[in-house]
Amino acid sequence: MKKNNLENLLNIPTQRHLGVFKTKSGLNITIDNEDEDSPVVEDMTQKLIRSIKKRKIKKVESNIELKATRKSKSNIRKHVNLFIKYLKLTKKNEKTIQSYIPKYEILIDYFNYKKIYALNDITKKDCKDLQLYLLNFPKNLNKYEELKDKNIFMLIDKTEKILDKYERLDNRTVDNYITRYKTLFNYFVDNDYVYNNYFMTIRNLKPKIEHPLMNFQKMDDMRQQFETEEIELLLNNIQDKEIKNLIVIGIITGGRINELLNLKVSDVIKQGYSYLFDIKKSKTMNGVRKIPINSYFNFLITELLENKTKTDYLLFKEVDGNRNDKLQKRVMRQIRKYIENKNKVFHSFRKNFTQLLYQTQIEELYIKLLLGHSLKENLSFNVYNLSKINNETLINEIDKIDFKKLFINTEYNINKIEKNSSKKEDISISDLNSEFF
Repeated sequence: MKKNNLENLLNIPTQRHLGVFKTKSGLNITIDNEDEDSPVVEDMTQKLIRSIKKRKIKKVESNIELKATRKSKSNIRKHVNLFIKYLKLTKKNEKTIQSYIPKYEILIDYFNYKKIYALNDITKKDCKDLQLYLLNFPKNLNKYEELKDKNIFMLIDKTEKILDKYERLDNRTVDNYITRYKTLFNYFVDNDYVYNNYFMTIRNLKPKIEHPLMNFQKMDDMRQQFETEEIELLLNNIQDKEIKNLIVIGIITGGRINELLNLKVSDVIKQGYSYLFDIKKSKTMNGVRKIPINSYFNFLITELLENKTKTDYLLFKEVDGNRNDKLQKRVMRQIRKYIENKNKVFHSFRKNFTQLLYQTQIEELYIKLLLGHSLKENLSFNVYNLSKINNETLINEIDKIDFKKLFINTEYNINKIEKNSSKKEDISISDLNSEFF
């Protein structure tokens, strides 16, 4: 920064030697003249801080040096690195992983160029715009010396002629990039880093030829929630009552199948007129949580608890041994009888639950707690502990959801159950009366 700009910035003569030091609590400004009034130093400090916020200052002559870093800039890269580590741990081919990395570097550079530093700040438009940039990207970018250290996104925006002489990425290659991003963000969704995979909304530029041996990861990318009609189809046609109960529990709790299959009777908490599931086993630490049950389904929980001891499983009491594997296969066989779409699995019911939470406009903090999502970014709750969340609060939130429409045409319609119950009572009373009259 020039001398006259520094004078305007601090409104003090520049011959005063200032020292700016970074401390744990912020910046510390010192001045050589110890006789200087403290209000003057304070005023200088405030002016400098305000200016730092307005300008990106890295160095002011030789006597003042500021090292300002934005931790949020590493947010996306940190999560991408987690995915790469995951691929290595799952024994993905090393050569394949290395081929992915340049694509992810372009993704990171793109978000930095757009000044998007956190995953949750990414919008659908940002993802779709990336496809347009890629269509203008030079092919074999790293081979050209004159393009090294150039911001290609900026060159594209400025329609620089330097790019005209290079062959662009073809449609199939761009599709390949987007597929890699779909896989990446599906991992983010599954690990609760984000709620939406907007790359899934991007259609391929070149139609794909379907192959019978579809890669599992691609199938996983395309998981879809069930439509209301499909839920009705399952609940009205599956004969196995326990499987139907599990499906309903999956929809109304958003629980992962393993979480639900491991529930014991002792994990059901009764609070007033409400029930909660105490999830003690989950694939993540955040997944260990308490899930309240909408009071509409009290009848179902009462039914599941009937004639069981505290050590019994809440669902599928009689299955032992390799329990989870056996039951997951049993459940999926029934779902596949009626729903052929291979992108719809039991985990899809979790997506139905998530959509209901958002449609009901439940506060995001509660959504994270109910789904077992990370609370790292909720500083007011996680760091400063300003929010006090108890069971009653969660019960009140879950009771805001209206499940009636979803189950109105099934046997889980409470009105039908109450009518059938009243009929049984009328019959028993009439039979009793007939004995005496």
